[in-house]
Amino acid sequence: MDFTERITKAIESSVLKEISSGNWLSFDYKDRVQIPAALVRNLYARVDMEAVLSRAVDKVEEHIADKIVVSLTTELGHDVKQIMSNKELREDLRGVIRAKLRDRGMSA
Repeated sequence: MDFTERITKAIESSVLKEISSGNWLSFDYKDRVQIPAALVRNLYARVDMEAVLSRAVDKVEEHIADKIVVSLTTELGHDVKQIMSNKELREDLRGVIRAKLRDRGMSA
């Protein structure tokens, strides 16, 4: 690779890095939009904290429920794996399943 090709490759790499970082699209701090403090205080004073807490409780309850379901699913998976790794328990389970299938008129 000659000098010109290496320079071209370095420039391409530099341009791609700058574009992918997003730094080319930035605003100066001095150009930011100022939100008056009185407006922020006014908005905060109008917030219904009971409504906020109610919505937060719903989200927290949902999050806790999701965590419990994941935990139970994992625990059940381990239990099933342990049962299936024991030959006697596995054969007992197969026998129960075959009997249930026969009771429903399905072939086992």
